[in-house]
Amino acid sequence: TKIAIGSDNVLWLYSCLRNIAVEMSSVNTDNYSEIRCLEWSPDSTKIAIGFENSDQGHRAEIWDSESANGWEDSIYSLTTRSNRKRKRYDNKIRGVCIPHDEPVDSVSWSPDSSKLASACISLNVHTMGQEGYVVVANRIGYIYDLRWSPDGKWLATCMHAQIELWNMSDGGRNKVINVLQGKMVSVDWSPDSRKVVICDEKEFVSVFELDGENVNVILNIDCEGRNIHTVRWSPDSKQIAGITHNGYLIIINAMDGSQELKILCGEH
Repeated sequence: TKIAIGSDNVLWLYSCLRNIAVEMSSVNTDNYSEIRCLEWSPDSTKIAIGFENSDQGHRAEIWDSESANGWEDSIYSLTTRSNRKRKRYDNKIRGVCIPHDEPVDSVSWSPDSSKLASACISLNVHTMGQEGYVVVANRIGYIYDLRWSPDGKWLATCMHAQIELWNMSDGGRNKVINVLQGKMVSVDWSPDSRKVVICDEKEFVSVFELDGENVNVILNIDCEGRNIHTVRWSPDSKQIAGITHNGYLIIINAMDGSQELKILCGEH
């Protein structure tokens, strides 16, 4: 019933039931600051946000949405800007801060909402209720995306020309998948945690399958120069959705790689 929206340096919460949006907080700084990514925790109580900030430092933050009770009463209509009421929740909802050396472009929650992974050139994991964070890998190259597997065992990170699978139940030991394509920009897990889909910044989508200690390529899909920047599995594992830079939605059959160009969303 709620949608979190990051716009420049401001976090908004939108109520689907009441059709209102509330400005929850902004980053107070005289220098450049931007929200680069955000994600709700699976239990819907927390929001993880990745920042680029030249003043206060690049970082990931965990905000507690439940501490901002009554936010829907601070009405800011999306269509009517007159009589605007705003209530700030900075001190109530801001919680854990995880510092990074570069802008944080990706965050991902574990399925049970107990851990948050955040990444730039380092991969950090914070456990809720504990102080600090664990540096799983430091200065390994820029991580463009990461996703926690639905079974909570693996973290997948995509970088330039490779994907790394981190076994989080075994001390973070990783499997490296070298790929022929260029910069990998998006990664996602199938609902059964057995397959990983990736896309590069140009036109290729690949699907890998975990088989014991091995990782096998089962699909290499040429999307004909459509420049897919995000891929996601369907809940039934049968299809993969891809969004292109020019606004097209592509539906890929996860079994045979066939494609269907569905709609034009408008330029991204």
